[in-house]
Amino acid sequence: ICWRDQVMGEVDISLYDHMRDFVVRKKDGMASYQIASLIDDLQLGVTCICRGEDLLHSPAAQLYLASLLEKGIFSQTFFYHHHLLTDDTGEKLSKSHASLSMYETGYNSDLRQHLFNEILQKVGRVPNSIQNAEELGNSLSLNEIIQIGAIPF
Repeated sequence: ICWRDQVMGEVDISLYDHMRDFVVRKKDGMASYQIASLIDDLQLGVTCICRGEDLLHSPAAQLYLASLLEKGIFSQTFFYHHHLLTDDTGEKLSKSHASLSMYETGYNSDLRQHLFNEILQKVGRVPNSIQNAEELGNSLSLNEIIQIGAIPF
């Protein structure tokens, strides 16, 4: 399956090699991620999907499923697979890896400001006094968010 990712460029994934016989319905009868995500995106009219590079194989499965469902409109979706934020050992920060939340790590205002400044410097901006993640997110363009990549901390 081939598509253009807005970050990674042209992507060509062999489902046979990378996701042979992927799950569509789990043992408990619930839809798997691939089909649930596809159906949600189709029903909501999503045309731009931004997620981590660890899910770079998912568009292949979802584009394949969309073709089986005769939902060619999904092939017009823009995909952005960003680099992952990592900890100091290189492990991705995520709930699936049981990463501690900012609150569990004693995420104080000095650490928060340091992280926000690191992000701003990564996109060529002068560090400033952004106070919260919402304010930071609102100040960055999609291209800047993608450019951030991994920020070890």
